[in-house]
Amino acid sequence: NGRREEWGTELTGLAATVVAEPNNQYDRNAVAVHVQGELVGYLPRDAAQLYSPPLQDLAERGEYLAVEARVWIAPPDDDYRAGSVTVVLPPPHGVQSFNELPGGPHKVLPFGGAIQVSGEDQHMDVLRRYVSDGERYLAVTLHLVEEQKTERSAPYSCVEVRLDGHRVGVLTKAMSGKIADVVQYVTERGKTPVCRAVLKGSPLRAELVLYVAKSHE
Repeated sequence: NGRREEWGTELTGLAATVVAEPNNQYDRNAVAVHVQGELVGYLPRDAAQLYSPPLQDLAERGEYLAVEARVWIAPPDDDYRAGSVTVVLPPPHGVQSFNELPGGPHKVLPFGGAIQVSGEDQHMDVLRRYVSDGERYLAVTLHLVEEQKTERSAPYSCVEVRLDGHRVGVLTKAMSGKIADVVQYVTERGKTPVCRAVLKGSPLRAELVLYVAKSHE
């Protein structure tokens, strides 16, 4: 998405990667930011010191952190062609998911806005194993299923959410429709769709929220 104004051009929703550079000659905690494959800068030194260790752990597993970026570019007639890049990062302890990613072929879907999961209270036998005193960052998988609220009601398609293979809730019919296309697209290509989730609550009651881009995004 792009928007041009008198004060410059703003690009939002760009794909960015955040990668530790332990061999950087100026700072062993350096963390580089790449937008659409191009190096655009580095995290501030104090932030890099916090993010470098978990990012290095990701790199050792052959993985990297993918996030969204906002880019602002000054007008072409500006005397000094300035610009800035902003990335949306999870907290350092949320860089890696608490649980492991699926062992088989999978695709981590792009980060997006919050989507509330429904029916978590019916699956506390699974969720209570993961709750903690604070937020817990998880990797969950998405699956298209047929649901039927009552014996007389018509079945409908929705997105089921699973945590380490166990069902932990579903998305509403309306919200399922907003990501069903991308879930189906990935599934038909022999991969399991994976997205980021945040779990909050207690062993008695918990709330699970997904952070995944909608199909149209």
